[in-house]
Amino acid sequence: MAPETSWSSALRKARQRHKHSQSDLGKALGVTGQMAGRYERGKDVPTPRIIEQAKAYIKSPEHAVTPKMLIRAMEQYSHNLGQAAKACGVHVGTVSKWRAGRKPLANNAARLKRYVAPACPEVGSWSND
Repeated sequence: MAPETSWSSALRKARQRHKHSQSDLGKALGVTGQMAGRYERGKDVPTPRIIEQAKAYIKSPEHAVTPKMLIRAMEQYSHNLGQAAKACGVHVGTVSKWRAGRKPLANNAARLKRYVAPACPEVGSWSND
């Protein structure tokens, strides 16, 4: 068993900053949510590959698209949740979570930005996550 480290603490803080569950973190790292939780608590030492992915996750900024921007885009396009989900290529529940303030997983962040960008010109000036 590995003791909790500043690294494991940073991983937990990054997950909380992104408003992700341990399951979401696990998906980002390519492990189960249970294993992600063990990494956060310092109960297990990850492989070098997982450490590199975790470092990128820790350094990644909060995704810049806000719920207000998503709502503005949906209103401008006259889209309901289902139409927005179809345009983003995600499940309707995913868009509902984004609208409620949940940060997108890395694999969906670009989809959200592409959807919101035409309605929110300020999105275009941000680099891709």
